[in-house]
Amino acid sequence: EVIFANFVVNIDENNCGTIKYSSLEGIIYSGSCDLNQIVYEIGDIYEEDVTPNDFGRVGAQAAKQAVMQRLHDAEREILYDEFIDKIRSGELELDTADKNWANGKRPTTNAVKYDLFKRYGVIAAAGDRHLVEFVPAWYLKNPDVVKLWGYELTTVDSRKEGQRERIEKSRKLIAQTEPYTLSKTGEDGVKQIKALVGLDTLITNVNIPNVGQISNLPLGAVVETNAVFSHNSLVPVNAGEMKWDVKILVERIIYNQETILKAVFNKDKELGFNAFLNDPMMCISMADARALYEEMIENTKKYIPWMEEV
Repeated sequence: EVIFANFVVNIDENNCGTIKYSSLEGIIYSGSCDLNQIVYEIGDIYEEDVTPNDFGRVGAQAAKQAVMQRLHDAEREILYDEFIDKIRSGELELDTADKNWANGKRPTTNAVKYDLFKRYGVIAAAGDRHLVEFVPAWYLKNPDVVKLWGYELTTVDSRKEGQRERIEKSRKLIAQTEPYTLSKTGEDGVKQIKALVGLDTLITNVNIPNVGQISNLPLGAVVETNAVFSHNSLVPVNAGEMKWDVKILVERIIYNQETILKAVFNKDKELGFNAFLNDPMMCISMADARALYEEMIENTKKYIPWMEEV
């Protein structure tokens, strides 16, 4: 028996997997009543069989698959929940270094990912350093909070140093003072190109417009979902609906990004400031936000020449 929001699905394994749908019409809160010659008392649930008369073999099989998938999902959620509890208690220890090709081995405890699962019941695909950018400043308010949640930030200095090292390496390779070693980069883009030219088929996550793969997010919004890469083809993988409380967080990002685009195309500096204020990580005063925004504009004017006109 599987209980959904307002109906129950019973699977009779002793009768060739027969499925019966029952609608939960309501709970009896006071007194007793007679429905279909059955007496219901306080707290009882009135259940009515709503299995369609023409519910054939194909429909039953499809329904069974959907129900079994929901059961499997529930089992995975329970296992992941138990796994998180064991990690937090110290019963399990894992190598949690961020092995992304671009980040090197940055330590992380995945505490943010685990906390979000405990709160929303959804397993996050990204790492902690990426996740914290898309929620309010719960995990990124100040350096002490960052340390508490067990991850590291990429500093401006480290990015500058990394760029300097890459430029120096390139110069050595051009001058042939350093031998060139052919090796895998780990960059997913290489695999994507191979698939698009017909050398392979690949399923991976990618930023693409939403064409319905997330059914309750705005069409056309750029989302990161799985897609199938093959010869001259990119087909999104259906992800279904996003949970309502997670959807609220994501929609804020979507509409804020659209606001930034409108500000650029309409040469509207103040609209851009409003989008800046609405960023989930905004946790400074209005005056400080205005000063920071003006400083950012001043330092990037050469890339947005229309700002000179504003």
